[in-house]
Parts: sequence; C-alpha cells; structure tokens
Amino acid sequence: MHVSGRVVSAAIAGVAFTGLLALMGWGMLTREPLTGRSGITRVGQPAPDFTLPVLDADEELTLSDYRGTPVVLNVWASWCPPCRIELPLLERGSNEYAASGVQFIGLDIQDTEAAALSTVRRFGLTYPNVRDARGQTAVDWGIVGLPVTFFIDRDGFVVRRAVGALTSEKLAVAVEELIADTTPRDDSDLVNPDQYYELQ
Repeated sequence: MHVSGRVVSAAIAGVAFTGLLALMGWGMLTREPLTGRSGITRVGQPAPDFTLPVLDADEELTLSDYRGTPVVLNVWASWCPPCRIELPLLERGSNEYAASGVQFIGLDIQDTEAAALSTVRRFGLTYPNVRDARGQTAVDWGIVGLPVTFFIDRDGFVVRRAVGALTSEKLAVAVEELIADTTPRDDSDLVNPDQYYELQ
C-alpha cells in the first residue's frame, strides 16, 4: 500500500516536472518570455466569472451581469509602469465607445487597496475598477504578466487578448472588431513585447 502510494506520488511529480521542462523548452525555442503567455488559455473560451468589490464605490461588480454587452477587461496594478502608461488611453476609450455600448472594466491584482485607489483617482478613471484581493481571479484568468487586456464578446467569450501596453491604434482596431463581431479567430493576440511586466 505504501509502495503504491510512493509510486503514484513519483508519477505525479514526474508529470509536473515534464510539463515544466516542456514550458521552458517552448520559451527557449520561441524566445518569447512567459509573460507573453499571460491569459492565453482564455482566448476562445467563456470568460471566467467573478464578483469583486469596486474601487472608490460601495458596491460589487459581477462580470456575467454584462452578458449581451461587449466588454474590454484590463488587468493592471499600481506598481506596473506599462499599466500606468495605458490607463489614460483606456479612460479615453471608455468615453469614446460608451455610445456604442462597450463596457470597459479594470481588474487590479497583487496590489494594496490604498495604492490601487490612489491610481484610480490620479488618472481620473470613470469606468469601474475592481480589486482581486485574494488573487483567485488572477489564477482563474491565467495571469502571469501585466498589463493584459481581454476583449469579451456579447456571448461572454474571450475573443482576443492584448499583452503589454496598448496603443491607441491597437485599441481602436480591437474594440471596433469587437463591436462588429468580426474579431479574427485565427489572429486573436496583440502583443507589445517592450511594454509588459512579469509577475514575481
């Protein structure tokens, strides 16, 4: 019985080690940092739901309440320089596309409430920003680097992600295709390798 248990444990450890080696090998072959994989498994899948407290408001936000609405979900943290670069752009986008029915939502992770709140106020963010205090939402979404932005269609599916700080041109293309429901299914990533920050 004990021998069998040790064999099973060894087998599990072996599988985990093999998976790690495969991931490292993939990174060496493609020369892409693991940060570039942030949230990649969510593309083409239903967006994992969450209910989280809204910063600067005495209320909670549930993602699935926006089913039927195109959503731009930006994952950020106050200590992430590329995140701060794109926050003003996201605020402008939120205002510009409000008339088209697009909902922008910010998701703050690995942060203190005070720092996150200060950032929201500093940049005058008017779209809702929620805080993942326990870290479970970041795990559910497969976040390993910041910033990363997910574009969620009316049916609640993640149709595109953008890793790294967005440019105004990339945001416009992604949002307009989201509105028109024309996001290419074979080219769903926007990556800015010079403007992202790997989680520690």
